[in-house]
This record gives sequence, C-alpha cells and structure tokens, in this order.
Amino acid sequence: MGTAAAVDGRAPAQDTARMFAALLTLSLAAQSPEALEPLPATAVHLDGFLGARVHANRTAWLDRVDLQERLAPFTHRPAKQAWMGEHLGKWLHAAALAWAESRDPVLKARLDATVPAFLATQEADGYLGAYLPAQRFQLLPGADWDVWTIKYALLGLLEVHAQTGNAEALAAARRAADLLLATFPPGGRSIVTAGTHVGMAATSVLEPIVRLHLATRDDRYLTFARSIVASWDGPGGPRIAAALREHGRVARTANAKAYEMLSNLVGLCALVRATGERQWLEPVLAAWRDVVAHERLPTGSMSVHELFTGGGRLPAGPLANLGETCVSVTWLQLNLELLRLLGEARFGDEIERTAWNHLAAAQHPGGARWCYYTPLRGTKPYDGSITCCSSSGARGMALLPRAAAFTAADGALVLNLLDAMHGEATLGGKQVAFSLASGLPRTGDVALRFSGDLPAEFPVRIRMPEWGVPAVLKVAGEERRIERAGFVAIPARGWRPGEGVELALRCGITRLSDPHDEARVALQWGPCVLALPVAADDVRRLAVGSVAPRLLPGPDLRVGIELLDGARAVPVELAPFAEAGRDGGSYRVWLPGLVPGEVVPAREARSRAGNVRGAIADGDRDSFVVTYDGKPAAEDWYAIAFDGVQTIREVAFAHGHCFHDGGWFDTSRGKPRVQVRASPDGEWRTVGELDEYPVTGGTVRPPLADGQSFTLRLAEAVAALELRVVGVPACGDAPAQGFSSCAELSARR
Repeated sequence: MGTAAAVDGRAPAQDTARMFAALLTLSLAAQSPEALEPLPATAVHLDGFLGARVHANRTAWLDRVDLQERLAPFTHRPAKQAWMGEHLGKWLHAAALAWAESRDPVLKARLDATVPAFLATQEADGYLGAYLPAQRFQLLPGADWDVWTIKYALLGLLEVHAQTGNAEALAAARRAADLLLATFPPGGRSIVTAGTHVGMAATSVLEPIVRLHLATRDDRYLTFARSIVASWDGPGGPRIAAALREHGRVARTANAKAYEMLSNLVGLCALVRATGERQWLEPVLAAWRDVVAHERLPTGSMSVHELFTGGGRLPAGPLANLGETCVSVTWLQLNLELLRLLGEARFGDEIERTAWNHLAAAQHPGGARWCYYTPLRGTKPYDGSITCCSSSGARGMALLPRAAAFTAADGALVLNLLDAMHGEATLGGKQVAFSLASGLPRTGDVALRFSGDLPAEFPVRIRMPEWGVPAVLKVAGEERRIERAGFVAIPARGWRPGEGVELALRCGITRLSDPHDEARVALQWGPCVLALPVAADDVRRLAVGSVAPRLLPGPDLRVGIELLDGARAVPVELAPFAEAGRDGGSYRVWLPGLVPGEVVPAREARSRAGNVRGAIADGDRDSFVVTYDGKPAAEDWYAIAFDGVQTIREVAFAHGHCFHDGGWFDTSRGKPRVQVRASPDGEWRTVGELDEYPVTGGTVRPPLADGQSFTLRLAEAVAALELRVVGVPACGDAPAQGFSSCAELSARR
C-alpha cells in the first residue's frame, strides 16, 4: 500500500516540518559566479529600432503617466482594486533603470518627488501594502494580492537604491521585508496561505527577498528565501520545483498561470546567483525547455487566457487573450537571468525574439499606449489606461539595455543584441568606449568600433542568431565565415583606436512553420516576424507563392512578396509584427499555405449568415463564422463548392469558437454528417460522419479548442461538386436560440 505522498504527489503533512528544517539547515553559500555580468545601466544605450522604443517608453510613458493614481492605493487605503498597488512599484523599477540610462531630468524630478511620498505611507510596523489592517495577508474578496503588491514595492525601491544610491529606499525595503519575515516565519504560517493561484502570487516575492540579501548581506533574508521555496511543497503549495522535476510540463504545474509561475522561476534564478546552488536550475531549465518546445509563439510570448496550454496548435485571434504582456516581460526577465548565469546563446536568442517582436508589438510605436493581450491576427487593442500589462511593458522596455551588452569572467566584451548601440566598459584594465552600427532590421551589416583609453587587450564575443547565418566576420582585414549560430569568440588582441569588427549577417526571409497546422506559414526578415495587413472583409484564399521576397525601398522594413489568390498572383507588402496595426488596421502573422492534395474551393455558404465576419475556405483556422441569428434551428450546415467536379478522399472540418450561448454542435443524437453532391441540383448524399467530434450536449460548453480540426477519411473516393457538414446547433445557456460555428472546411484528393 502506497503512502499519502505516492497517492497525490505531495509529502504527508507530518513531513512538512522536516522538509523546512532540511532546507533551512543548508549552509549559507557564497554568491554564485555569473557567466556574464550586464553592464551598468548608465553604460549602454540602444540607438536603433529597439532604442527608439526604449526612448518612447521613457518620454511618452514613464515621464507622463499619472503618479497620483499609482500612489492612491497607499495614501487612501484600501486599494479600489485588489492588485492596484503593484503599479507604483513597477513604475519605480522601470523609472530608476530608465533614468540611469538616460539621465532624463524630468524622470529624475518625478522620482525625487514620488519616492518620499511613497515612503511616507509606510506604517510603523513596515507595512507597504494597500489594504486595511483587518484585510492584510489574507485571501479576502478584493484584498487577496497583499504580498504581491509588496513584492513590487520591494523591487521598485531596490532599483531606486541601486541606481540613485537612495539609502532611505533601501531602509524602507528592509522594514517591509522584516514584516514579511515576522508574518511568515520559517516553520510558522506558510506564505502560500496569502497568495492566489495556488500561492504562486505570494511566493513570487522570492526575487526581491534574494535581491535584498544581495544588497545588504543580511542572511535573515536568505533564510526567508529558502523558506519560501520550501513552502512550495507544503500543504496547499504549488510544488513548482518538484512538479517540474517530475514531468517538466508547465501546463501541469500548479494551476498553469503563466505570469506568476515565471515570476517564481525568476526568483529561483536569483537564489542560484545568491547561493551558487545550481540544483535549483534543474526545474527552471525543465520549464524553459517545455515553453520553447510547446508554449512559445514564434513572436516570443506565450499564454492563452493567461495560462500555459500544454502545447498543440496555439490560437492566433483576439478571442484567445493571447500573449499577455506581463508574461512576455517575465519571459524576457527569465532569459536574462539564465543568460547571466549560464552564458548560453539560446537564452539570448529568446531575449531577441521577444524584444523585437511580441514586446515591441504590445507597445504602440509612439510609446503612450500598450496592449494587454496582443493577438497574431486581428487588431491591436492599444490602451493608455493603467493595467498590469502597461506597467509590466514599461519595465520590459527599460530592461532592454541591460540585455544588450555584458562582460565575462575572462574580460571579454559580450554583445547579445545587435541593434545599434553605444557604451563603455572596463576592458583590459582600461576604460574603453564602443559603438555598434547596425543596419537591422533592414540589413545585416554590423560594425563594432572601439575608442577611449586604447590600446587595450581583451577578447570579444558576439551572438550569431539562427536567422543570421551563414555570416562573414572580418577582423583586421581577415575574413572568417560563420556557419553556425551561437556566440562567436574573437580572441584577445590589442585593440587600437578605430579598430573593431565587421559583420555581414544573412538578413533575409526565414520561413516559420507550425508543426501542428500544416496550412500555417509565417515569414521572418532578420529578427522581425512579419505581418500581412488585411482589410476586415478580406477573405481571399492566400497561399505563399514562389516569387522570392524582396526588401522594398525606404527607411522602414517593408518586404514585398507575391501571394496567390486562387491561381492569380497578388503582390502584397509585409511589415514587422511590431508595427502592424499601429493605426488600427487588421493584420495577420500566420499566412495560409496550400496543403498537398487540397482542393481550393470557388465559394462557400452556410445555412444562416450569422453575425461574425470571417471565412471557412480561406485556409485560416483562426478566422471563423457562426450561424447566430437569435433563433433556434433544427440543423445547421456549412458548405464549399468547386469550379468542377472533384474526386475527394478526405474532408476536414475545423471548429470555430464556443460561446456561453452556443457555437458548437450538439451530438447527443448523432455526430455531424458529411454530405456531397455531384451537380448543382443533385441530391445531397451522406458519405460519413465526423467520428472524432466529441460527445456533446446542447447546454454545457464542451472542451473544444478554437480551430480544433476533425477529419473524415473516406474508404472510397467520391465525386463532388459541393460538400457540406450538417449538425445540430447548441444553445448553451440561452435555450430560446441555438447556433454553431466553423473555422474551416476543406477537402483533399
């Protein structure tokens, strides 16, 4: 007979104290040596495409947002909204970094006024949250994000101290942390009991607690950090590290909430930096591998309705609440931590992917608005109001200079981002200035030059992205062909004024395919995933043609390509996903590609027109139609017709979207039927059913994914001029009506 731990994967309650004791008796280790050390925030400045976004973030957002609104949860407790208190800490963190990089006097004045006003709200016991005394550190309606709020207060104050030297900010952070220590002492009340999402919101305070230890060398904070990690495996805990060690799947860990889980993994990396205990990297790397393999969009973000999904075909449209900006930023942070710790180019690749694509796409190019979610198809819901994602997005942009250039233990200058930049570093014992001229994202011409206290002897390493190879590297007139991606090492040499490195990257089209949808194709130029602007009523069938993409003239990245509308070639212009939809227009990243053997229909029809504009024969499972008209119906059908009679061996039907009041087929009396006819006036003949379609009722929303496809493979080929799928519409919670949905209907020879 197994123990309780064998049954549910958790340790029995009587063992919890022993787990705490074992973790807390570990010796306090020395700080872990880092593979790479970011240059100080004052020492590197981005000048190109990313630099323009960093500048806009500072001047149009950090310099201008309403700080009284962000102070209000503390000056007028309780907060009007449960996590309203997080925004000030996020602003402080981003503003301190941005000021250090820019020396912006407007931003400095705002910091100088805001920090004292914030510290004046701290209570005698150190409390820096946003709730009334009776609400604190509990899970009450409207008051269940207390530790989370304090986490961001700590991060903001610690960054203010790090960048400005403000000793009062550090002292306030210590008082706030000391209250947490007293409230959740090791072996006492678990911090999990004060956090939503299986406690992950509260335990994510791990990161600033470790940073506080690094700033003060007070071992009490390191002991508390260890107790936070131990709480994961206590009663009701999320088992983050244990679960990831067991199965390595983020969607099966805790409640799969992406933002909170990634925040905890960032804290675990900080713990490795503080202690040198590399075993804590095992669950982090397991999660990283799973995200890259199963969860990450080609644009460098993840999450559907803010959750990890478990993989498969990821949706693209706005109804999926895709790519929460908080998740994009925390993924960037996690990769920055791993790059610092391990120095491996794969983490730099992910930083680049997110920075140039999903993070930049979430920010309006003007800098004054952000998207909460950023779909790969549709329009961008830019918003200038205060949200968790606008506050996070500003942090992500402010962090980018820290992800651009590093120094290594061997004294090397290490370049991760290849956007234009300039900076200075101590290299070869001397103060050396460097500048990187870059043609990205239009061209791959990159030139690194040195000046300052030269000559100086030091090595250089430059990350070669996968899309950029083969490349040609030139140093002192000698050329070297680079065939593989990764960091390329240039041995130490005595650099003289004006000397440097020239690099010619392969900057052109990279074709991206979806292994879970053979009809999906995306195109990338250099680091930028491209998007196709489309009109809202554009339902043409598009497929990638054979004409080579070409760079169009002009200062901005625009790529010309020919796509197919049926058999007719249509010239179109692609733009970076980061800029698509900036003026409110529609766009799509995934382009529908022709599937081998597919018969392209001439037209489509359905039993009722519905109220959603989309198509079922455009090769795109992210567009869909419905039959909703506010009325019931005994049956619904979706049909496609061909230019002539075709021999059909396979039919595929893709579900559209489930709404609360319908959108699926009720199969309680039979699965959806596939019918064909060989002439315009002929009889419809049933040739099979969609047996893969799940067993459903008419009222309970089934577990159908948007775009989920069901295939009928015919035992014998049939002749068809038209084919259709027929089923019973569902009513959901509105029994006076009923409707269904369809994303795609296709046939193969």
